[in-house]
Amino acid sequence: MLNPRIQTSIEVLNVLIHIPSFSREEAAAADFLQSHIEAQGMTTGRKGNNIWCLSPMFDLQKPTILLNSHIDTIKPASGWKRDPFTPSQEEGKIYGLGSNDAGGSIVSLLHVFLHLCRTQQ
Repeated sequence: MLNPRIQTSIEVLNVLIHIPSFSREEAAAADFLQSHIEAQGMTTGRKGNNIWCLSPMFDLQKPTILLNSHIDTIKPASGWKRDPFTPSQEEGKIYGLGSNDAGGSIVSLLHVFLHLCRTQQ
């Protein structure tokens, strides 16, 4: 049985893989991510497809880190041997368009952000 946080991260990544999010066409992915973040009890801001969220503990007087990524993907090349929008898992690896660039990064950064927001600093 996987850790529930890991399982949630995999589920979020699988949804992102399902959503076509080509450059300048990533509104559906942005909608999903914004809804997911808000479902975690966080308040988001958004301009176009750019989404941001501040930790409830944000304080201008304290050191700050920025977690940043992009949500667009490139169009799949002709060499795909599987459906690029259907995530598949083999030997602990998830395959699908955007699973590495940058879906995996987004999911990891979100996990870290939510963990830090729930942990007293």
